[in-house]
Amino acid sequence: MRAALAAAAFTAALLCAGAAAAQDPTKDGEFRVPLESIIVGLAEGTCDPVHLAPDFLPLCEEQLWEVGQALQMFGAITEMRLIDREGEGDARREIYEIDFSSGRTVKAGIGGRIDGKFTSLSFDG
Repeated sequence: MRAALAAAAFTAALLCAGAAAAQDPTKDGEFRVPLESIIVGLAEGTCDPVHLAPDFLPLCEEQLWEVGQALQMFGAITEMRLIDREGEGDARREIYEIDFSSGRTVKAGIGGRIDGKFTSLSFDG
């Protein structure tokens, strides 16, 4: 049990290492910070109820083991770049390229808010 907790804490520290600086939403995206928090949670084995809509949580939990394992293998986030924005208001979606310490780059999309919580999250790569 202690080993599992230590591994989770180590993973969280690694994933947070690359993105601690303050961000400019006009350049870095409005959803960057929540996306990073969601990714850290997934790597730790949890679906983030703070940022994910209640109706989206069951879908997240169905895919948690597979997605979480992949994110752990990718290592720490070293950089996140906003590459596209679509829509406005609660229908807005942002697409990011995320670099990991393993050398892996993944595209992630996040958006579709209900009561400030996200209903859409996707990974490609």
